[in-house]
Amino acid sequence: MAIYNNLQTIRRLTNSSLTSLIDVTNLNFKSLSDANLEFLDNISYDEITNSFSLYSGTFALAEITNQLTISQSSIPTFTITSAGNAVGKSLLVDVAETQRQRFTDFPTYPAVGVPGEMVYTGVAGLDPVFGEDFIGYLQDRGWVSLTGGFGSIGGNGGHKKVIDSGEILTIQDDYQYWIYGNFTVEGIVNNYGELVIANGTLIISGSGQINNLGSGIVKVVNLATGTSMQVVVQNFVATALVPLTITHGLGTKDFVYSVRDGDTLVDVDIQHLDDNSIEIVSTGAISSGKIVLQAKI
Repeated sequence: MAIYNNLQTIRRLTNSSLTSLIDVTNLNFKSLSDANLEFLDNISYDEITNSFSLYSGTFALAEITNQLTISQSSIPTFTITSAGNAVGKSLLVDVAETQRQRFTDFPTYPAVGVPGEMVYTGVAGLDPVFGEDFIGYLQDRGWVSLTGGFGSIGGNGGHKKVIDSGEILTIQDDYQYWIYGNFTVEGIVNNYGELVIANGTLIISGSGQINNLGSGIVKVVNLATGTSMQVVVQNFVATALVPLTITHGLGTKDFVYSVRDGDTLVDVDIQHLDDNSIEIVSTGAISSGKIVLQAKI
């Protein structure tokens, strides 16, 4: 309030003596000087850079000829240049219309996103789930591929019969992935829909994985006989002589199975708990276990 106080103490000149006029003028000059200096100090005016700082203001029109920068704790968080380029952390609008939208690499996207957001996983294709892909976050399903699962392995008018190591195939809910003949998995298959193998077998090689997620299902069909087999593949780690429960969801106790530790076939004891789950016991520890179960449909 020092500025207002100084201005309010200014006195009117009267027809007093010359001495009184000089005294009043000197007092007024000091008040005006103090008020101006206080004002310049309050706005941190820098004469050399011709700059000042304000806490807040209301403007009917603001014309910025170079750059607008918004900062928090002296760290820029949003910048608009005179060329029309805006750089910031987030932009919230009701409707956005652009001729092009370019996503930058975001390989470190969080495990839990914000429903409705989209991400480009990165040109390097190193994401362990999607590879190079456009993905979106859904409230009930988490991150899903926006390319139908072909972002990381192409999609050149057909289906790959071999998912190589390092490749990721995502089969979306309500989609089918048909293969005639053998289907080899050396990489990762994330299956929300249906994987159908006709007149062939499912071959899981090395560290290959098939993850049936949600309502995902794998079927092996013999077109000559018309028989179909549902296949369930699960990875596990087991401690020697410690029972491990595996839920397969086949709805039957009538199935065939094989168990591997890495690439090596191993023997385990199996006990049926019900039509959808079993308990297995191994005599030795299994660090990279994989069990494949097949049941007639």
